[in-house]
Amino acid sequence: MVRIIIAIFVLYLIKESTLKAIADSVKGKRSLSKIKVNEISGIIDEIEPADDILNGQVEDVTLKDISYRIGAFYGCKNIKTIHAEDVTLIPESCFEKGLASGCNVYLSPTIKTIGANAFNECNYVRNIYFSGTLDEWAMINFANPQSSPLYATQSAKLYINGRVPSSDIELEATYVNSGAFRYCLFASVKALNALYLSSYAFNNCDSMTQLKLGVCESIGERAVGTCKSLEVADLGTEIGQIDGYAFANDYRLKHLVIRNTTDVVTLKSVTGFDKCYWLLGTK
Repeated sequence: MVRIIIAIFVLYLIKESTLKAIADSVKGKRSLSKIKVNEISGIIDEIEPADDILNGQVEDVTLKDISYRIGAFYGCKNIKTIHAEDVTLIPESCFEKGLASGCNVYLSPTIKTIGANAFNECNYVRNIYFSGTLDEWAMINFANPQSSPLYATQSAKLYINGRVPSSDIELEATYVNSGAFRYCLFASVKALNALYLSSYAFNNCDSMTQLKLGVCESIGERAVGTCKSLEVADLGTEIGQIDGYAFANDYRLKHLVIRNTTDVVTLKSVTGFDKCYWLLGTK
């Protein structure tokens, strides 16, 4: 019993010394940016997301596969590098409204879920380095479009195993999740096995001229919207639902191919093809 009490007391002292180090950094005694994030991750639940202890000071983040609170690095605008290469989850609002200009993000295929708004208003991401495949990237469970580090910044580049994907891609993925390829500069996309395209999946892919689907059953809100060069969209044989604004602002879309075995396609909103001037014969 005495040994247990002593062990608990020692752990308490270690924790207190770490908290003091962080407090000292706020007072200018030492730079928090030089403290590895995993040193403070265990006590992250004691720090408010926007507290000065973190906000504006942390520059390099290495996430570990432990539990982080929602908004752990909310508003931290000096973060230049994120390493999340051994984790399965990035929590909700983790980096929302933060990150420094030119921030680089390193991710691995161990990541299965990125929580809602994890990269919301992260406008200055420069590069995303993903060490898996295009299909693994497509199937990350982005909780909403703002979960994707590509969502908020048109100038960011996605690297797959160290290389920017070719302009013509063929996906084997069985689904393409929210915001997965927003702003990517693909010329043509084949996703013959995808059962659905989630919201913003290929939104604002300005270079894409052709999209070919095979067994896709549904296309989410703005999934292929504002693809200003898209001319041909082959929706395959199983399309059943097209959500609002799915193809909105695809001004050049001229050929829509539906080869369904049934005659039923549900448009969840009349806005599904909003401002598709060529297709609607209004240009």
